[in-house]
Amino acid sequence: MDRSLAPSSQLDQLGRGQGPDGALPSPASIAIRDATRRLQLPRGYATRKLLEEAEKAIGMDTAPPPEVEAELPANNRSAKHTIFQWIAAKRYPQALAAGKLLENRLQEAETSWNLWTEIGQAFFNAEAFPYAATAYRHAIGLSDAELASWFNLGVSLQAMGQLEEALECYQQAEEISPNHPKVWCNLGALYFQLEDFEQSVQASHRALEVRPDYARAWDNLAAALGATDQLVDAARCCVKAIEYRPNYFESWLKLAIIYYHAGSLPQAEKAFGEAQRIRPRSTYVQTYLAMILARTGRAFQAKEIVRRAAEIVPDPLLLWMAWMEIGRAYEKEENFPTALESYQQATFANEQAHEPWLASGRLHLRLEDRGEAMRCFNQAVTFQTDAARAWHEIGQMACQHEDYATAAEAFRHETDLHPDDLKAWQDLASSLEASGRGSEAAEILQRAKSLIGDQVTQTSGI
Repeated sequence: MDRSLAPSSQLDQLGRGQGPDGALPSPASIAIRDATRRLQLPRGYATRKLLEEAEKAIGMDTAPPPEVEAELPANNRSAKHTIFQWIAAKRYPQALAAGKLLENRLQEAETSWNLWTEIGQAFFNAEAFPYAATAYRHAIGLSDAELASWFNLGVSLQAMGQLEEALECYQQAEEISPNHPKVWCNLGALYFQLEDFEQSVQASHRALEVRPDYARAWDNLAAALGATDQLVDAARCCVKAIEYRPNYFESWLKLAIIYYHAGSLPQAEKAFGEAQRIRPRSTYVQTYLAMILARTGRAFQAKEIVRRAAEIVPDPLLLWMAWMEIGRAYEKEENFPTALESYQQATFANEQAHEPWLASGRLHLRLEDRGEAMRCFNQAVTFQTDAARAWHEIGQMACQHEDYATAAEAFRHETDLHPDDLKAWQDLASSLEASGRGSEAAEILQRAKSLIGDQVTQTSGI
């Protein structure tokens, strides 16, 4: 572990004043939540349908398909081997039916439980999670006091995104084995998916009390702490996870995100570099590296990386953010045509993000192209009506053209979004007064005074 990546006091300002007790999460917290959710990949509705089909197949009262009975060897050991071969060949329904046939040949319930546990594991290893869940449920029907069945069923359901059902399974497993670190570790990850971050922290701590070197539990704890803006502690947990598992991609990624949003770009670049070494084709990592390059004056290199990343797996959420950073870098260099092109790429990546439209509008204003600026500001508020800055720019431009009715409407939107913004109230009152609505302007100032205080005295004098 590179000691220059260990968390330090420079992270202390990150997320200060925010967190679980009131304020909105910081950008770093939001990024941690997004990255962690992406890595879990719940599969959703499609697997529910497959699960219903699998359960129907294993519980059928009719005879299994004739070809299954004909192909299944008479020798029990050979029959089990054949079932595993069918699972490897993705002949999942046939494997389930064959498991039922083989169970009927066995004499003892314990032997049947072992059979279905092994079949479930084979399905799980093949990522055939609905069939795995069906096999584990059948095993539980034969013996409901076995930790492995409840735990593995929980894992299968969690992999499918059936979180409430998975929680029940882990709780059953915890009753059977109250101090099993894997159960508590998985509970930590599951509570995170359920956005119960406090429970996630507690469950991860329980896992670490039993097994202090459990890298995955440290990573789960980092995710939950990061999601609640306890970012210095989250970074320390990432470091602990990496100490126990040096190639732990998820922890490198979280650590890099925390440093990026702290503005500690050299440390962020090192950590993202480690993540890229582990997963060279991660478009998530490549896009963040591009943003670092853009923010450190290497816009051309950033642009090349983003284009390559987009060719692998287009990711609208990250791509537009990267193009925004590239646009800002070119604007800072006063390379305005390339900056505008970059902002346009951001709108192509995610048309409904208002920030690229706002940035384009402000740059067009700087270039004195007022018509194009107004078009961009209107696009910004079309896609996100709470884009206060865009409403402000629309109001200012309307005032310059003496279109005070449009200006008043825009400033009214701005005051709705930021009722504590004195300038917005004054601009609204001024535009109303300029349009001959003096009494309404006076009412607006009085309302502002009640909201903001005695600092409201007059209009801004358009």
